[in-house]
Amino acid sequence: MKMNKKISENVLLSIFLCFMCMFVFSCVSTPKEIRESNPNFLGDFEPFYLGEVLCLSGSTLGNIKPLEVHLYFAPRTNDIQARFRSGMNNICLTWTPEERERLNSSIEKYIALYSGEKKMENRKPTKKNAFEVGKIEILWGLSGYTRDTLANYFTNYQYLEENKPYFKINVSATPYAEEEHVSSPSVELFFSPSQLETLIELTDYELILEKLKELQTAAYEW
Repeated sequence: MKMNKKISENVLLSIFLCFMCMFVFSCVSTPKEIRESNPNFLGDFEPFYLGEVLCLSGSTLGNIKPLEVHLYFAPRTNDIQARFRSGMNNICLTWTPEERERLNSSIEKYIALYSGEKKMENRKPTKKNAFEVGKIEILWGLSGYTRDTLANYFTNYQYLEENKPYFKINVSATPYAEEEHVSSPSVELFFSPSQLETLIELTDYELILEKLKELQTAAYEW
């Protein structure tokens, strides 16, 4: 009887040790799995803060109001996150490297038009006359980011006042696949030339990589 009890204890101990080994191995191998599954992996760090840019925000009711956009960089996916609150929702727009290229191209086209000798035409901004079109991940929720989907967006310009054509980012409301009659919030962001300058400075990729290098150095500092 004592022998059977001892065998049972040994079996339980072996199972426990086996479980612990699997747990430790999974924890250690996670960064490697992230690197292999995502070529944009730049480091195993949480998103870090880049700064704040002010802009104007539109609504479905046509109201225009100031908006504070908080920018973060996510090293694990090489994404820039634009976080802000609109109405009842916390919203996060995730800009991948590919979409950042489109956004930068749009800003360059806008600046070229704004700096040109010819006055920018006052026309309705649509997807057809847009600078660029693409898809962006949008996360939203009342207290946190509880839902996410890919939404269509376009960049353009729009006159909000006479002689003031703002750079515009328009993100369309998109049905949420996991719940009926639920869609992502529509987003309209308007940037003046000076606000765009701030946006460009905060999202400068070379400066972001320098901040990331500082994190990596601090992480392994003796």
